[in-house]
Amino acid sequence: MNFIKSVILVLMFSTIVYGQTIVNQQQATTIWYYPDSQTSSDDPSTYSWSEETNLKQGVHVHVAPPERVSIYLQQNNSWLNFTRTGNGLMTQLRISYDGGSWQTIFNTTHEETGWIQTPFTTLGKHTIKVKWYDLAGSYYYRDYDVFIIPQPQKLYRTNNWNTITCWEGNGDKTPIIISEGFDPYSVSPAEFLFSTGETLFNDLLTKGYSIYIVNYVLNSQSLKNNAAVYNSASTYIGNLSSSNDMIAVGVSMGGLIVRYALAEAETNSTPLPFSKYVSVDSPQQGAIMSRELQDYLNKPTFSGFQKHGLNNTAARQMLNYSTYGSLKSQFFNDINALNNGTGYPSETKNIGVSFSDGSPNPSTGTWIKIVLDGTFPIIPIPFTNTTDISLISEEVVAGSYLPTYLGATDPSPYKYWGIVPFGMARSERVSNSNPTFIPYNSALDIVNNISKFDITIQANANYFHNEFPQEVVDDLVDALIPPSTPQSFQVSFPYYQSPTLSWTANAESDLDGYKVYKKYTTSNGTQTTSILTTNNSYTDYDFTANYKFGDDEVEYWVVAVDIYDNFSNETQHIGGDGTSNYQWKIANDETAENIIKTYELYSNYPNPFNPTTQISYQLPKDEFVNLVVYNSLGQLISTLVNQHQTSGKYSVKFDATSLPSGVYIYKIQAGEFSSVKKMLLTK
Repeated sequence: MNFIKSVILVLMFSTIVYGQTIVNQQQATTIWYYPDSQTSSDDPSTYSWSEETNLKQGVHVHVAPPERVSIYLQQNNSWLNFTRTGNGLMTQLRISYDGGSWQTIFNTTHEETGWIQTPFTTLGKHTIKVKWYDLAGSYYYRDYDVFIIPQPQKLYRTNNWNTITCWEGNGDKTPIIISEGFDPYSVSPAEFLFSTGETLFNDLLTKGYSIYIVNYVLNSQSLKNNAAVYNSASTYIGNLSSSNDMIAVGVSMGGLIVRYALAEAETNSTPLPFSKYVSVDSPQQGAIMSRELQDYLNKPTFSGFQKHGLNNTAARQMLNYSTYGSLKSQFFNDINALNNGTGYPSETKNIGVSFSDGSPNPSTGTWIKIVLDGTFPIIPIPFTNTTDISLISEEVVAGSYLPTYLGATDPSPYKYWGIVPFGMARSERVSNSNPTFIPYNSALDIVNNISKFDITIQANANYFHNEFPQEVVDDLVDALIPPSTPQSFQVSFPYYQSPTLSWTANAESDLDGYKVYKKYTTSNGTQTTSILTTNNSYTDYDFTANYKFGDDEVEYWVVAVDIYDNFSNETQHIGGDGTSNYQWKIANDETAENIIKTYELYSNYPNPFNPTTQISYQLPKDEFVNLVVYNSLGQLISTLVNQHQTSGKYSVKFDATSLPSGVYIYKIQAGEFSSVKKMLLTK
């Protein structure tokens, strides 16, 4: 399933032949792009958002370049303008929709058709054929695939046309705010992103989430500036929805933008209202683009328009090598210094996604051929000159592949662009020879074999960067969506016996178990405790029901917990009277076998801490235990436990008096059980 917004390489090989816009922003045509000298502010407070009332959505389609592209339109709100603006006039234009009869739009001299509404009413793929004539009487055919998507409910914008497109979900409409990826020519609208991620988005919409896609009018400016746009958009949507539990998602380059926005906000003590941050195959340590190809394209004969795909601030900040001068070190030094040197938000659960399984790239040899065809102007002799560009070691590391072409559903093998006045060039990708684009270690930000993400999701193989593997879709939905509330919860209180709790087992495949909560009140006060069980019933042997003479009160409820540590809503609370012997507080005694069913590494307390904190864990059986602490660079700081221990609950103090502020990682290994968590030291 195609998903990612755009690819640097393709933008150098051809003039993109369409641009998408809403109808009342007609100046945003295909050949329009913003040079790198135009930037916006890096201060979120300078952006002012408002709801756009003109919701007509349209696409300018330039018919002159001989290329096939895909067009993305909204259901019952689809407008097109076929144009040759800047490239001459047309004397006639005819259109056929879905293979139907030809319709004449005009048969007098025009530069464009003006806005016409398509007849498409059903979702999915459609086709358009266009036949047009130039002033010399020559005629040309064009074919386009058109994808109709559900119409969004809201559109918001700033004065300079940064936009937020919203598809409202069912239920409580928890916002998911998605940053677009790299799109230096602004030709991949929110409708494109929705179409290519339709399976994922529809699943989220039906489960109650609302999808907000942020598009940047100056997409290729500094990532810091667009992080400010994302910050302001998030604050605006958060205020509209009154939600403190939003989900932040960054696609490709967008993952860096969102990370910077969230980490910078926490650095400034103004955290954004998100509970989760998702980075989708993003270059968290940089992206790879062929040095030889970049240098080849950086020739005086290429136009500024053609070079803009790589010669812009955003590309230079992300690429490991840039022929136009790298800005990567400066940017990554700045982002990694945020939030006490962690470089990441600490108030969110951070999820990293890679479209690779971590296996090496098997490709070798030539991966692209560039062919110059033309005729010498003085002596009209045809010539052909071929340049082969081969893979080097840095392009075959594990990771997702550089896509062949993203502008069309069925890419043709050749792309043309003018290179000299008397010649043309075409590029041809070599089959089954694919360079790595986003390395596996970069997408998951792995240092010394430890990811900086709380949760990592990876594909089952190496995919192209513009594919969204189904197994990743499934895992990501599970990671984002909490389990359902356990049903049919009941508690029986047999007289002078222990209460028994029961409920219907959840159907989720990623379920980790159930947290059984117990709130009991005695003459000494009230206390709430919990245990984790994998069963759908539990007997509390530490309480004896006695509704006539019992002096203690007890109240139970249950939540479901999945492997991503997502919690369901609580069941109803059910209480009773009786006698408690406080054994839920016992760590190691003869009743521990009844209490401890699973391994567990708990979050340290307090967190953040200064300078000490307690790390607790439990063992369902005797094991050799190794508990260690690393810094954010993956360097071993301390070994807290390294010995055989019996089953039970344990708590260990970690003293960081001599350590600097920052994020530290603690890891437990007990038999086959392993778990890793983060803690924040603030001084």
